[in-house]
Amino acid sequence: MPDVETQERAAEPTVVAEPPQPPTTRPDPPTDLGGGNQLTRVTVNLTPRAMAALDHLSRSTNATKTDLINRGLQVLDLVQNLIDENGGSLTITRKDGSINQLYLM
Repeated sequence: MPDVETQERAAEPTVVAEPPQPPTTRPDPPTDLGGGNQLTRVTVNLTPRAMAALDHLSRSTNATKTDLINRGLQVLDLVQNLIDENGGSLTITRKDGSINQLYLM
């Protein structure tokens, strides 16, 4: 068996980069009103009643909770504007002719 010659080499130095540092401040929130693909993450605390309504709507409509919250805020904005324009109430007339008066507190 031939002789095996081994050479010892000095270990190459390992370069360790510093891990990136997290930002020390949050970025400024968007200045426009959104739209397009611009999203803003929000954390909310829901009452048990609101959470039950969100769960029910999510199951019955197959919509995501995010979509339902977005729609709900838009509907509330519309209803509030209608109430403000109509002296503080909104009248709903049902198919059977009965009338309901809606007030938001």
